[in-house]
Amino acid sequence: MDYQFWWSLSATILGVVLTGASAYYQKKAVELMLQTMSKKKQQEFAMSKRSLRWPIVVMVLIATSSWIPYLISDHKPSIGEVHMFYWGTGASSDKSIPIDQLAALSVGINTADLSQLARKKYRIAAVAFLPSGYIDYDDEANLQKSFLHDIPDKQLDIPIPLGDDYRALFKQGRRSTLYDALLVPKDITMDKFTTLRQAKSMGVIVAAAMGGPP
Repeated sequence: MDYQFWWSLSATILGVVLTGASAYYQKKAVELMLQTMSKKKQQEFAMSKRSLRWPIVVMVLIATSSWIPYLISDHKPSIGEVHMFYWGTGASSDKSIPIDQLAALSVGINTADLSQLARKKYRIAAVAFLPSGYIDYDDEANLQKSFLHDIPDKQLDIPIPLGDDYRALFKQGRRSTLYDALLVPKDITMDKFTTLRQAKSMGVIVAAAMGGPP
């Protein structure tokens, strides 16, 4: 739940209600006062009473119009942050392993700062790929994908199995692997997308990104 949104909305509604109640009781007081006035005084006061309504109208309009930027913006409740604390061939593995013998890359993530909303809506995964340098990262199709995991309370090591396409590109000279930690909606599986652009169109969030070996 977006508590900030509901708190602000409740305060605005309360302000409008109190303003309306104040205007109502002022009207009743004026009606009682008019009963003691002469007709000439009543006519004069009726003319001036109309001008007294505008401050109330303006106050209500200001209170409600303050929500226009919120309503037209793409506001989303906060999901928190994912922190990647290592990425590559492993936290303590031998980085000199030949590419043909390297079964997987891995990333270490800390999810302690993710909100309950994120834990309820998403699972977590990781991808790695070798960028070509001439197309957008979101369109690279050589994604090496991990399995999906339930979001832990704190830390998780995620292995990313390597395929032959990664090894072939590595042998061609590509380097500087890019790593992304993904928050994946629970109704989406990793085989549903081949690029990050496709993944994002399905609601996947790139929660952390790093670059490094191999």
